[in-house]
Amino acid sequence: MRVSLMHPEQAFDWRQPLPDGTRDLAKDMALQGVIGVMAADDPFVTQVMERALLCSLQDPAVIRYRQAVLADVLAHPQVIQAMYDLVVETLEQRRHHFWGGLASSPSSKLHAAVDLIGLMGENLVHLRDVARDSRALFRSEGLCAFTLRLDQDLSDDYLNHVKNRLRDLKFKNGFHMGMRLGRGGKGAGYVLKGPEPRRVGWPRLARREPSYSFHIADRDEAGYRALGDIRNRGLHDVSATVVQAAEHIAGFFLQLKAELAFYLGCARLVNHLRDLELPLCVPDPAEVDSSVMRFDGLYDVGLALNVGRRVVSNSLDADDVSLIVVTGANQGGKSTFLRSIGLAQLFMQCGMYVPATAYQMSVATGVYSHFSRMEDAGMDRGKLDDELARMSQIVEAISPGSLLLMNESFAATNEREGAEIARGVVDALVESGVKVIFVTHLWTLAEEWYRASSPETLFLRAERFRDGQRSFKMIAGPPLETSFGADLYRQIFTQG
Repeated sequence: MRVSLMHPEQAFDWRQPLPDGTRDLAKDMALQGVIGVMAADDPFVTQVMERALLCSLQDPAVIRYRQAVLADVLAHPQVIQAMYDLVVETLEQRRHHFWGGLASSPSSKLHAAVDLIGLMGENLVHLRDVARDSRALFRSEGLCAFTLRLDQDLSDDYLNHVKNRLRDLKFKNGFHMGMRLGRGGKGAGYVLKGPEPRRVGWPRLARREPSYSFHIADRDEAGYRALGDIRNRGLHDVSATVVQAAEHIAGFFLQLKAELAFYLGCARLVNHLRDLELPLCVPDPAEVDSSVMRFDGLYDVGLALNVGRRVVSNSLDADDVSLIVVTGANQGGKSTFLRSIGLAQLFMQCGMYVPATAYQMSVATGVYSHFSRMEDAGMDRGKLDDELARMSQIVEAISPGSLLLMNESFAATNEREGAEIARGVVDALVESGVKVIFVTHLWTLAEEWYRASSPETLFLRAERFRDGQRSFKMIAGPPLETSFGADLYRQIFTQG
C-alpha cells in the first residue's frame, strides 16, 4: 500500500545519503537552527527534514504537488496530527511487542508475527476510519488519493478475510503437513497442508481414509525435541512469509510516519513565523532552463527566528542573469542577503513555503555554497588551501543549472592573486550554465567584471547612508573601491 504524500510516484527515502557538499551548505546557511524549530528536538523529524531540504526536488510539478498537500495540512492540522499520533503509537507497540523477531524457532516467530499483524490491523482500521471521515475536507491530489486508497484497500470484506486467515494460522487444533522420505529415511520436502476438508454425509457411512498415529511418553524428552523439530520444519516457510507480511505492514506505517513528519515539521515552522507576524508565500517554481529570478520582501528566516521579530527584507528582479556580484560596506547585510536566497531556494525545492511576500525562481539542479571560513585549527593546511580544496569538491559535483553562493571566497590571499583565482573559477562555471551569486570585497575583480558590461551580470551593493549608517538593503549599483571599514572603527572605538 503506497503512501505517496511527498511524490505521486515515488516513496520518500528519509535514510538516503546526503549529496556531496550539502554538509557545507547546511553549515553556511545556518540550517540546523531552522530545522530545530521544525523538528522540536525530535531526532526522527530532524533526519526527515534534513533529507527533504538537502535532497532537492527538480520537477516543478512535484514541488506543486507537495505545496498542495501542505496547504491541506495547514487547513486541517488536527486530522494530520491524529494520523501521525496513531502511526507513532502503532510503531511503539511494534517495538515493544515483536520480541519474536529475535527468536530462533519458526513456531515462535509465527506466533509473534500473527499477533503483531492482528494488532497493526486494528490500527489500520482506525487509520482508515480517520481518513474516511476527513476525505471530503481535502483538496490536494496527494491526500485525496491517499485517503481513497485506504478506504478501497482496507474494505471490511478484505479485513474479515485477513482475520480468518490469522485465526487459521494460530493452529489451535493443530495442523497437518506433508513430507516424503529422503536419504537415510529422514524427512524431506516438508509442506504445510491447508485445513482438513469438511466431511459430508452420515458419519457412519462416510468413507474414512486409513490413518496412523503414535504417542510420545511423558518423559521422552528426545521424542518431544524430535517432534518439535518436525513441527518447525513444517512451519518454516509459512513463518517466514508471515514475518515478511508483518514487516511490510510495519514498513507502511514507518513510511507514513516519515512523510507526515515532513508536513508537520513544515506546518510547525509556518505557524511559528505566523505567530511572529512574518510574511510567507507559496513560491512559483520555474523550469531549470528558464533563467527566472524574482522575489519581493525576501528575508533571512534563520535570523528572524533568532531575533524573534521582523528583519530587513530585499526585493530583486534578475531574469536572464547568470552572475550577481554583491559588494559594498562591511556589516551591510550582504552575507544575510546571500543566506536568505539559499534558504528560500531550499525551501521552494522541497515543497515548503518561502519567507517572502513573493518568490519566483528557476529550479536549480543543485544548490552549493562556498563561504569563507576560519583557518584550520589543526594547522593541517592554510586557509587558502582549504578554500581551494572545497572549491575543487564543488566543481566535481556541480552541474549546469546549479546555483552557487559564494561569500568572500579567495580573500585569504592578496587581492591580485585572489581576483585571478576567482575570475577563472567563476567565469568557467558561468560559461558552463551555473548561476553564481558572489559576495566579495575583491574590488579589482568586481571592477573588471563591471567594465566587461555583460548583460548577464548584475551588480548590487549594500546600501550605506552618508552618515555611515547601513540600511541592510541591497541596491543596484557599480562596485565601490572601499568597504567603509572606517565606519566600523569609529562606531567601535570613538563612541562615548
